[in-house]
Amino acid sequence: MRFGGLGLEYSIPVLYRWTDDVSGELYRDFEVRPRVTVCCEDKVTIFPDSTPKKIKLRLKSHSTNVSGTVRLKGPAPESCAGEHRFFSSGKYDESEITFEVSRLREPARPT
Repeated sequence: MRFGGLGLEYSIPVLYRWTDDVSGELYRDFEVRPRVTVCCEDKVTIFPDSTPKKIKLRLKSHSTNVSGTVRLKGPAPESCAGEHRFFSSGKYDESEITFEVSRLREPARPT
């Protein structure tokens, strides 16, 4: 909304309202969420040598009957090969999947 050439901004909370037979009328914040969220256990992984590392992901469903495939994408296909299928029948179910990721080989340096 604009008033006198100035922009005015205000917030209104949006609530979800329902009635429970025992508790009566109930309210909670209205939330818009994706069907599945993915959280990586470690924010950064360091590869000091050529030993592969395990990358753990936690998937949380926000809907019922959710399924799909998770793949990691890296600079080279061989660095994080593989995919995991997941299925969640219940809302707020959590599952953990693990990928094995290897460091890219460094190109040979000319001498």
